[in-house]
Amino acid sequence: MIKPIKEMLLDLVYPPYHPCPHCFETDIAIKGETGSLCPSCFKSFPFLRKEENPPNVQALAHYHGAAQSLVHRLKYKEALYLAKPMANLMLQHLEPKGSSLVIPVPMHQRRQRQRGYNQAERLARHIARMVELECETNAMIRNRETEPMYRLNRLQRIQNMWNSITVRETERYRIRNQKILLVDDVYTTGATAQACIRSLKEAGAEGVTVITFALADITPS
Repeated sequence: MIKPIKEMLLDLVYPPYHPCPHCFETDIAIKGETGSLCPSCFKSFPFLRKEENPPNVQALAHYHGAAQSLVHRLKYKEALYLAKPMANLMLQHLEPKGSSLVIPVPMHQRRQRQRGYNQAERLARHIARMVELECETNAMIRNRETEPMYRLNRLQRIQNMWNSITVRETERYRIRNQKILLVDDVYTTGATAQACIRSLKEAGAEGVTVITFALADITPS
């Protein structure tokens, strides 16, 4: 039977079978419970223990191995079909309970135009659907581009992010008295998340919990 055109187009964007994003050797069906990894790579997935999380942060994995491969392909290789199984994997193992509104960490407009999308937003939209919450993608904005965090020491990271993220004046009413679930792909130094949290609380958020796919193992300096 010939597939309908709509179904064929969907298969191009969200292929039902694909090589494992980590080893590239196995043509597998996309499964949310494995984050689309093959069984062999999923066995060695670097899950993070709860006690390893920073305060008010829930991260699924250490940022290396198969977890890094998934983030890298979503972030830099336009593998947008990975966002849904990655979000599903996050919700299987993390417990973002008690939130009332989902918000992604914002990307600077120029960088988002260059990439074509914000990977944190893609994750956030799927997470919001799965937990049946609204996803507010326009609430926060990056006022300026910032240096990559891995190049900076602790003081430079704080200075780099200072006043770089704000809540839009027209969206502040959406934030007031809400318990925010802040979504990102990688938690590196915490400076970006803290800048978001500060702006959200200034706008009247009751509380903020950060949920992220991976936690980068960076030694503070």
